Amino acid sequence: MSGKMLLRGTLILAGAALVARVLGVVQRIPLQRLLDDAGMATYVTSYNVYMWLLVLATAGFPSAIAKLVSEKYAVGRPEEGEAIRRAANRYALVAGVGAALLVFFLAPALAALNKIPDAALAIRALAPALILFPWIAVERGYFHGRQRMGANGLSQVWEQILRVVTSIVLAYFLLELGYGIAWAAAGASFGGVLGAVAAAIVMLYYGVKLRREPAAARAFAGGDGAVAVSAPPVPEAGLAADPSRATADVSSFRSIFRAILKLSIPVSVTALAVPTIYLIDSLATKPLLIAEYGDAMAQTMQGWLTSRAQSLAGIPVIFAIALSQSILPIISSAFVKRDTLEVERQTSLALRMTYLSGVPAVVVLATSAFSLNTFLFKNAEGSWVIVAMVGSVLFQVLMMISGSILLGIGRPELPMKHIAVGVLVKLALTFALAPFFGIYGVVAGTTLCFAVTMALNLRSLRKLIRYEAFGRRAVPFVATAALQAGIGAAIGWAAYTYVHPFGSSFWDAMLQTLLAAGLTAALYPVLLLRTGAFTAADAEGLPPKARKLWDRAAPLLRKLRLVR
Repeated sequence: MSGKMLLRGTLILAGAALVARVLGVVQRIPLQRLLDDAGMATYVTSYNVYMWLLVLATAGFPSAIAKLVSEKYAVGRPEEGEAIRRAANRYALVAGVGAALLVFFLAPALAALNKIPDAALAIRALAPALILFPWIAVERGYFHGRQRMGANGLSQVWEQILRVVTSIVLAYFLLELGYGIAWAAAGASFGGVLGAVAAAIVMLYYGVKLRREPAAARAFAGGDGAVAVSAPPVPEAGLAADPSRATADVSSFRSIFRAILKLSIPVSVTALAVPTIYLIDSLATKPLLIAEYGDAMAQTMQGWLTSRAQSLAGIPVIFAIALSQSILPIISSAFVKRDTLEVERQTSLALRMTYLSGVPAVVVLATSAFSLNTFLFKNAEGSWVIVAMVGSVLFQVLMMISGSILLGIGRPELPMKHIAVGVLVKLALTFALAPFFGIYGVVAGTTLCFAVTMALNLRSLRKLIRYEAFGRRAVPFVATAALQAGIGAAIGWAAYTYVHPFGSSFWDAMLQTLLAAGLTAALYPVLLLRTGAFTAADAEGLPPKARKLWDRAAPLLRKLRLVR
């Protein structure tokens, strides 16, 4: 049952995140044309500062609350889960107001530190959103812990719709009224405030809906209002679960805050990893490159990295983020029940799903980078930066999943320590390599940061849990990835070089992207089957609807000799 819940929750969150990401990428197309690379550097700088402070303001509360609430419902103490929610909401109000004031007054200093003074307006325009987002984060953590992913998914979608539409409209009209690039970037940033309002309305709606449910449904943590009863698992030997550490004392608000902070501080450090790395890139790239390339070119190259490469590198991460969020309450529930076999099974499943989804997404984006860059951002400048940045994503997604599993089994301090090591690696290598390799030195620092953190997480996980992602089929899977990358690169090069039927860079690039990305993506399932990385036996574990599709396709696949 939990395997199906993991897949269902992951697909809901991944679908919502995909819609949000697509809207975000779509937003970049008109904004890129309105603001150009320099203006986009201003806008993205403000957004990176905002995201870093947002994670700091919420202090890891969503993941901490999801873990604690899921544990309370797993052991049959829903009233304690509700107490955790109320206490966290009190904190959210104070944190939101404090963070908004901090951003507003420190905006000029943050912009000056980045050597982009115009970013101060854009940073200040985002400050009001911080009043709402800590509360939104708490509510998302609560519904996440209840394994009711619909609320989280819909709030993300509406947040992004309002943010995208209003940012483009405000930037356009401010430019038309003659306010200039700085004010237009600020208008684009203010779209985040209206997106926060939309997300808050959705969470309020689901809160009211939950209160109107029958008591039996409200007390169930198994997902989206259904009532289910299951026998508690028999404790297994193996993973040393400490119930006193896995469950929180809720006798007072002080004890609740103590329990939340005990989890949220290391979770916050872990959650700050990617925003911190991107913030380092925003703050350090131009100062490191300016002596070699000059002010204008250094800011343009920063735009390649922060506006183009980072936005596209976020696409393969979508499924991993959803998976890491979905696995947390499931792992936490199994852990607090001391169900070792379920923890091991879910860990293996999560890692396998990460490989199966992350590798093809990275390959598709990397092999179609030139045409995709031209389609989205007017030209192919910085395409190799995109390829290099996308290549780092596989380490990032494995870092995220392994960190979430460590959190679920009550070891949040481990990913926190590993992230600290990774950030130090990032700082050291960025400053050491950028003078010699320019923008690619900055990207190399990011790649090795993710790789080191991932390796440390997996090493710790191996000491605590017996897991197996592929076992004997690791070699066929590596062969699949290598063949897809090689053939995909040839397809991407041929499409970019020879497909020009329209005589328009935009329409030609769109067709090139569709051909390169579509054919490379279609190769993946064929190669998975042909190499034996995925077999008919694996289909037995598919959800019912996916299994029906497999059964219908199986006769044709056997005729084509794709199924072993």
